[in-house]
Amino acid sequence: MPFQLSKQEALDIFKQWIGKGFWNDSSLKELSLADKLEGHYIPFFTFDCHTYNHWEGYAGTYYYETIRTKDANGKEVTQNIQRTRWYWREGSFERFFDDILVCGNKRITQEQINTIYPFNLQQVELFNPEYLLGWHAQAFDKALSDTFNAARDEIDNRVHQEAAQRLADDTYKDLSVQTRYTSETFKQVILPVWLCQYLLKGKPIILSLMAKPGPLVAKSLCLPLKL
Repeated sequence: MPFQLSKQEALDIFKQWIGKGFWNDSSLKELSLADKLEGHYIPFFTFDCHTYNHWEGYAGTYYYETIRTKDANGKEVTQNIQRTRWYWREGSFERFFDDILVCGNKRITQEQINTIYPFNLQQVELFNPEYLLGWHAQAFDKALSDTFNAARDEIDNRVHQEAAQRLADDTYKDLSVQTRYTSETFKQVILPVWLCQYLLKGKPIILSLMAKPGPLVAKSLCLPLKL
């Protein structure tokens, strides 16, 4: 995906963000952001998958019983005690997952990169080495098998959440989900991110901004290593 946000546009967004909230009184405003802001191409794997999911478990419905007891003074009091009525449920659903993104470089963790999602992957173009001229670029250094497992974990997580919503009334327990995966595909993409690295009270901080048009929000990532 080519850079579509200029450095000046990225700087303007950073400056607006710095003036808000926690960062308003920090020394960050005194830094020369123009010198520290750099455009990086970050490698990703993106996975597609169709799933067939069967779930089963116990759905719980709350009801209340009124109990009469006596307090410490011997006075009769009533209490409403919440109970749960359990019953077995099961069902199935299909779900297609499109473009599950997994970062392909070890210097930025998946948790960190998640904070600047989503990217508009409809704008991805066929690779052209000329797009990389003048930009920093990180290499793919994660094995396909590792990123595939990470994508599977994300898919399983989403399937489990949906199955839990389908099972539960007021609550649920003993949820079991069996998933069959079909039409699994992947591709490699390189996505643009503006990064601004600096030290705040001796702690390395990287601000990241996805390089795409539209409403943007700057995010703070704490990274232990330099890019």
